[in-house]
Amino acid sequence: MCCVRPNMDRFTFIDENANLGPAMRYEEIELRILLLCGSDLLESFCIPGLWKDSDMEVIVGDFGIVVVPRDGADTERIMNHSSVLRKHKDNIIMVKDDVNHPMSIVSSTKSRLALQHGDGHVVEYLNQPVIDYILQTQLYITASG
Repeated sequence: MCCVRPNMDRFTFIDENANLGPAMRYEEIELRILLLCGSDLLESFCIPGLWKDSDMEVIVGDFGIVVVPRDGADTERIMNHSSVLRKHKDNIIMVKDDVNHPMSIVSSTKSRLALQHGDGHVVEYLNQPVIDYILQTQLYITASG
């Protein structure tokens, strides 16, 4: 099984740094896990047979997605192409399409391909400790990795 539905019981995180005074009151914060992806990954949800509908239901319906636009992709068209994406459109958050936004240049797909081919341009958006970790653990060594 690829995706597992989250336990529906709510877990509460008590923020001990949210002390509001001598009464020692704490603020309850609801945590939510979302998939952060580029519009290229979102578009892959529309490729027949690539994703199981049940997995897409869990990812988009139970959790949600934050989408970073890539290369002028038409995210509205992508979302309208999939019944699951249309059904859960309220669980999809689009990052403002701004070429100056720092997230618009970061792409795991492009980083993986660049590292596989020895392209040094990844230093423009990945910091050295991340690059060192990728190289030390030999992530992305194979074309399928």
